[in-house]
Amino acid sequence: MALDMKAIAEQAGVSVATVSRALSRPEMVRPATREKILALVEDLGYKPNPLARGLVTGRTGQIALVVPTLNNPFFAQLVEGCQKFLIPRGYNLIIFSSQEYREKELAILRNLDQRRLDGLILSGSGFFPDDYHPILAQIRMPAVLIEHLADVNQLSSVYIDDYAGTIMAVQHLVNNGHRQLGVIAGSPHMLTTSRRLKAVKNVLREADLPFAGRQIVYGDYSSLESGSDGLQALLKSPHPPTAVFAFNDILAIGALKAARELGLKIPGDLAVIGFDDIPMAAYCNPPLSTIRSPSLELGQQAARLLLEQLSREKAPVKKVLLPVELVLRGSC
Repeated sequence: MALDMKAIAEQAGVSVATVSRALSRPEMVRPATREKILALVEDLGYKPNPLARGLVTGRTGQIALVVPTLNNPFFAQLVEGCQKFLIPRGYNLIIFSSQEYREKELAILRNLDQRRLDGLILSGSGFFPDDYHPILAQIRMPAVLIEHLADVNQLSSVYIDDYAGTIMAVQHLVNNGHRQLGVIAGSPHMLTTSRRLKAVKNVLREADLPFAGRQIVYGDYSSLESGSDGLQALLKSPHPPTAVFAFNDILAIGALKAARELGLKIPGDLAVIGFDDIPMAAYCNPPLSTIRSPSLELGQQAARLLLEQLSREKAPVKKVLLPVELVLRGSC
């Protein structure tokens, strides 16, 4: 049964006003007190009344999250992270997928103006270099970006250093004696692809190793089949790779499947590393080595930044960088 804020306050040993601030303006409450209150909120099942809050604040408690696809478990984790932060604070999350189409993303953002929304979280993983400025120009509400755009100063953002993550993966392969590297990427036009490809080339250049056009294939980040087809294409090269770096785990898992079907031993004949550390990565055969991207925390931090904006009239723009790490398993 739902409890009121007075009951939460009594159990936490604080005032009702403090409970209210912890839910609506969390940055104004000491971290230890805030976490104590939020733990009670979750345990006792209290849910703020959005209708009553809306009458006071003029807000609806509705937040939009726009992602490039729902076919990649990375974005499911992102959604979960947003919900984990927003729901205890009385907000609902409405999810939209652009399916990696620029025009659909623009249409979604135009239509958001017709909805009663308090704010927007926009995942930029599907951005193309020439497209994001027109997309961002459509935003007419408080918003937070999940992407690193060096030339965008008006929006708070949370992001990972995927350039550094790529360097970790490729250096590991080079340090373990691999001299012929293959790359399986998503769309060649996406910002994610261009950043990671730049890092690959820089590592190999510093190691005085060749990297030619035949060593990279492009596909679809949300398609296992792209990973499978990509590996088969790489193996037809005059100098087939001894190691493959896939730009996300979906592509890497597809590559693992193709390698098994071709009778290759992993990692004896071929080493494979992915990127993201989606939940299924640890359960592949063999378990997939990868770069862990904190997708759950990305969602939580984006939601936190957005609520900070909603709680303050002139909240400062913040850029939050979350670290990545190399996770070694059986595939290399």
